[in-house]
Amino acid sequence: MNLPERLCPLFHRYDVERLDIQRNANVIIATILQLGTWDDIQWCFQTYGWNRIRDWIADPKASQGVLAPAVQWFWTLVLLGEPRSVPSMGSGNHLREVPVPSWWPDSEPVQPRPP
Repeated sequence: MNLPERLCPLFHRYDVERLDIQRNANVIIATILQLGTWDDIQWCFQTYGWNRIRDWIADPKASQGVLAPAVQWFWTLVLLGEPRSVPSMGSGNHLREVPVPSWWPDSEPVQPRPP
């Protein structure tokens, strides 16, 4: 099932013809919670339900780093009953080890350089 046409401008980074409401639920939920209007958010909750969205926001592997810190704080307060703080994106450049995808030509993972 495809997205309603009125939501398509939110997904300017994606090929909306290929987005499927069930298969790409995490991307759709994140985008709407981050960028959507009140009507978009209502559509999201009607489509996925409170429990599915709450489970997504509660899973740090799914939601952390996807939403802006203020948006993450708001939705964790609303959905989980207490705000979850995340480091601000502008708080500094933290070195992180990034997993190398299996299709990457080098077999050795790239290690961050020491500061």
